[in-house]
Amino acid sequence: MNGNGNGSIGVIIEARLTSSRLPRKHLLLANQTTILSTMIRRLKLLDRIDRIILAIPSGLENNELRSIAEFEKIECYEGSEKNVMHRVLHAAKAFEIDIICEITGDCPIIDLSLVDESLDYFLENEFDYVNNGRTGLPDGMGCQIFRTKTLEKSFALASSNEHYEHVTLHIRENPEIFSTFYLPTKQEYIYPKLRLTLDYEEDYLLIKNIIEEFTDKNLEFSLADILSFLRKNDFDISSEKNKV
Repeated sequence: MNGNGNGSIGVIIEARLTSSRLPRKHLLLANQTTILSTMIRRLKLLDRIDRIILAIPSGLENNELRSIAEFEKIECYEGSEKNVMHRVLHAAKAFEIDIICEITGDCPIIDLSLVDESLDYFLENEFDYVNNGRTGLPDGMGCQIFRTKTLEKSFALASSNEHYEHVTLHIRENPEIFSTFYLPTKQEYIYPKLRLTLDYEEDYLLIKNIIEEFTDKNLEFSLADILSFLRKNDFDISSEKNKV
C-alpha cells in the first residue's frame, strides 16, 4: 500500500480491440513498440501508484491485450464489454484499490505531471471526484480520480445503459449526491480542439510521430514538449482535425 495514508492508488486503463473506427488500435506500433506498451511504461514512472490494471472485455478476441499486460508485468482484469462501469469497479475491488485513477487506453501520451497534479488535488481535498479534462486541455490529456467506494455507490444508484457504458457519467450528472471538481487548465495548455487521443487513423499517425520523436530520449515527455514539437513542425494546434 502507498504510504500516503489515503489507501492504495491504482491506475485503471480501459481498452478493447473491437473499436469500429480504428480496430485493434492499441496494438498499433510506434518506435517498434505497441502504443499500449508505451502507455504502460510511461505510467510506471508515476511514483505514487501502487498498481496499474488493464481492464479489458472477457473473450479470446482480447488475448493480445492480456499478453501485453503479462509482458509489462501489470495486472489484468477481464469483465463486461458494454458495462464498463462494472468492469472498472470490479477491477478495483479484485486488486484491492481504494483510489482509482481512470485513464482510457485512448490516451497513450497523457502528461504524467497532469496526472500527478490531479492526484495531489484529490488527496488534499474532500471531493468525491476530480477531473482535469473538462476545462480546455487537448483531448487525450484527461484523467479522472475517485474512490472505489464512490464508484460502488454510483453503480448501485445507476439505472441506464448509458451510465454503465460511461464509467463516471452518473457521478457527474448527480452533483447533489457526489461532490465533484474540475481542475482549471493553465492558459498555455488550453487547446480544446487539439486531438492527442487515439480514435482515428490520423490520430494514430500524429501520436506515432510524437512517440518516435521522444521515447528514445525521454519517456516522460510532457504536454509542453508535445506542443513545442508540433509548433516546430508547423502543425496547426488550434485545428479540429489532425493533419500530419
